[in-house]
Amino acid sequence: MKKKILAFLLVLVLLHSAVIHVSAVHPIPDLTSKGSITFTMIKNSTRLHGGSMQLCRVGSIQENYGDYKFVLIDKLKNSDVDLQTTDYAVANKLLKLVKRHNLTTLTAPIVKGKVSFNDLPVGLYLVWQNDENATEGYSPINPFLISIPQLEGEQYILDIVAKPKVPLKPEPSEPPPP
Repeated sequence: MKKKILAFLLVLVLLHSAVIHVSAVHPIPDLTSKGSITFTMIKNSTRLHGGSMQLCRVGSIQENYGDYKFVLIDKLKNSDVDLQTTDYAVANKLLKLVKRHNLTTLTAPIVKGKVSFNDLPVGLYLVWQNDENATEGYSPINPFLISIPQLEGEQYILDIVAKPKVPLKPEPSEPPPP
């Protein structure tokens, strides 16, 4: 009899903990929300000035069993890009597709170490610099992905602040003697 009571109590505890786990799922963010992305461009305590950054929306949000996931925008859906993989190859491949499909991009100048893109719909964004829009004396920032919103603790953040790595431009090497 004691074993049956203990088994019953164990089942109740397991059911209760399962309910708590399920209720911890975060709701889907408001898909009509707007946000911003601000990049702080500092290298060795110096606020960079000059140059610009480019940004293009490459993904939207889709409900996924009570949660959400990012999916490619319609113009990119037929590509072989897998958004479940988060490596630099994905960002580089997306940059080629953005340029090939001539997608709308936003460009903003770097002023006093900051670049801001405002009034952006929720989604997944590709950010990059070309050689011509890198800050003088620095190499362009490699393409990378950033999202609006981002989950911080229990809350969705719509106004994102990021600090991308800014590589110094390598010193030119002397050509080898003939």
